[in-house]
Amino acid sequence: MFFAGAARYRARQRRDASALRVRTDKPRAIVYGSGSAAELLIRQLLESSDPPYLPVIMLDDEPANRHRRIHGVLTAGPWGKLSKVATTHAANVVIVAIPGANSHLLSRVHVDCFALGLKVIVLPTLREILSRGQAGLDLRELDIEDLIGRPPNQIDPQSAAPFIAGKNVVITGAGGSIGSQLVGQIAGLSPRTLT
Repeated sequence: MFFAGAARYRARQRRDASALRVRTDKPRAIVYGSGSAAELLIRQLLESSDPPYLPVIMLDDEPANRHRRIHGVLTAGPWGKLSKVATTHAANVVIVAIPGANSHLLSRVHVDCFALGLKVIVLPTLREILSRGQAGLDLRELDIEDLIGRPPNQIDPQSAAPFIAGKNVVITGAGGSIGSQLVGQIAGLSPRTLT
């Protein structure tokens, strides 16, 4: 009985490993998290006939999950190894597979990935899954709402225009995600200068 189970386990490992080698044309993804969401994500990506990403390695801050393998994808260590792992595995993308990821964690991921030129992808929140009634993982890019932890405030252009139109406007921190959003909104209100 033991040998039959071991043979099936080894066959599944070989199949998962070959699925990783075959799809070389897809963006190579680091999966951040190695829990049940990561297991579901990796399985869905490997079983898909045309997946958007190829999971090549996982990172997880929980010491108990180090060296864990999910469908042939190994957990290489904590988030602090991102730079080394991204280079070693020629990764283009980080997929955050932590369902309870808060804005603080996502901001840290965004900053670290931006510095390395990596795109950040997130799983939908539980609220998004329930509101859409979808069972599948609908991956999406990280957006401003994820970083600030709430929906963005909308500026009413009619009321803001008299304060901005024809005026000199200076925005500090415009290189960040929030500042760049402000620049885009304020530029549409016809300031004389925008710096």
